[in-house]
Amino acid sequence: MSNKGTGSVILKEGYLHKKGGGKRRSNWTKRWFVLYPNHIDYFDDRSKKILKGSIPVDGSIHSFNVRPFSSKSHAFAVILPQREFVIQACTDAEMNSWIHDILEVYKQRRKDFEEEEEKERSRVQREREEKLNMVGDEEQKKMIEAQIRFDELQRYDEARIRKEGFLKKLSGGKRDAMSVSKKAMRNSGSFSPLSKGSNESHKPRNWKTRYFVLTLSQITYFENAEKVVIKGSIDLNLLQDVCPIASKENMFLICLPTRTYTVSANNERERLEWIEAIKECNRIKTEILESKKDPGSMWSRRASHRSLMEAQAEENLRSAEAAAREEGAGEATKPPTTPTTKWMVAEVLQWLRSIRVGDEVRGVFEENEIVGVDLLELTEEDLRGDLGISDVLAINKIISGTKRLNAERRGAPPPPPPPAPKNT
Repeated sequence: MSNKGTGSVILKEGYLHKKGGGKRRSNWTKRWFVLYPNHIDYFDDRSKKILKGSIPVDGSIHSFNVRPFSSKSHAFAVILPQREFVIQACTDAEMNSWIHDILEVYKQRRKDFEEEEEKERSRVQREREEKLNMVGDEEQKKMIEAQIRFDELQRYDEARIRKEGFLKKLSGGKRDAMSVSKKAMRNSGSFSPLSKGSNESHKPRNWKTRYFVLTLSQITYFENAEKVVIKGSIDLNLLQDVCPIASKENMFLICLPTRTYTVSANNERERLEWIEAIKECNRIKTEILESKKDPGSMWSRRASHRSLMEAQAEENLRSAEAAAREEGAGEATKPPTTPTTKWMVAEVLQWLRSIRVGDEVRGVFEENEIVGVDLLELTEEDLRGDLGISDVLAINKIISGTKRLNAERRGAPPPPPPPAPKNT
């Protein structure tokens, strides 16, 4: 079932019912589904004139899966890191047929991906040998080997799991975390965030149990131990500090320049283990960076006293402060540059800011965990009914914007933006 150069070949098609995305959208809609060799499209009807959404079948997605959906007869779920698509067939036979064919496509995509990975590994090995053969000086060889080791680590060792387990995370966004952080500063001498802010959240704080997975450069937290539905991630390249809250049993803070995460372990031993594991990842990355530097270079002499995390945290803070100044001046944020179907909640919120949608509506999208694939299929009825949005101007901006996103995804000329209101 090879698809090289055959992205438009139709492998299977037919009517299925699809469950609405987001927390509040429980409606089922009849759609015409088409399976291609690298994705699934679903249309308004069998004429295939109005594309309602798309599901990537990407071999690079390790957690991709398709399985029966037990709480609904004849239904199955297509599981991606950012979303679970729930689809219903008319019979079990039809459901099993779709599951089989989608998984066959994924197996082929996975095989192609692994072949490309193997080619890349071979290419890196050849380049390594060529570079070493061209150098006679032993010190230069050591420097080249250190550089190659660093590159290989960045490519292959990032995904190795260093610690995992259930923790509780305080939800409610940056303002809630900042509120807790201020209290923590009075009780923990080790915490000194660079971020500034005085807003207290008016939303009630609540704790969510998540399955945390620590790798070298990030923490990913999932809905449960199956590690299928990703709820969010923490970029450890920007880590400023990780420290216990002295006045709160089993709780600790993970501090980035623009956000502080409040996390609770099950006991004191587990809290100390997580803090030490995160700090160890920081130390490893710093040592790797230092090992690849040329000790005689000007850059090395200037930066030898600064860790990788400190430099990246300072850069991130400068970017955050510049973005805050732009927002305060009334300038729109730039939209994400990644494909819309891969947007997580953060990218959707960034896009909403770019089209000047207000905080209240953005809060509704964040609360309902709307991701890119959900955004592309939102209708005015969804916005008003399922999400409860009454701001007419915001609704018009969102509908107009999603039409442009869908047109760009299909390669069609995007519709013109709505005319600016006339001043009377």
